[in-house]
Amino acid sequence: MPAIYLPSFTYGGLEKATNGFEEQLGSGAFGTVYKGDVPSEPRKLIAVKKLNKTESNGDQEFQAEFAAGGDLLPKEPFS
Repeated sequence: MPAIYLPSFTYGGLEKATNGFEEQLGSGAFGTVYKGDVPSEPRKLIAVKKLNKTESNGDQEFQAEFAAGGDLLPKEPFS
């Protein structure tokens, strides 16, 4: 499997990219996924998962889900 580059963003940067977490794409056990737009050439659309307050072992479960690649690619293309 090829390496995946995952850039880091500040909360403020994600808030700006999602226009204040305006357009919801879906939700799951750990939070809600929002559509975002990162200014670049060419334009890049992103999906941002904003986590709910985690329960006692929720953080470990989320990390396991992420490590398995469960939320790296959208289930449906952006429209």
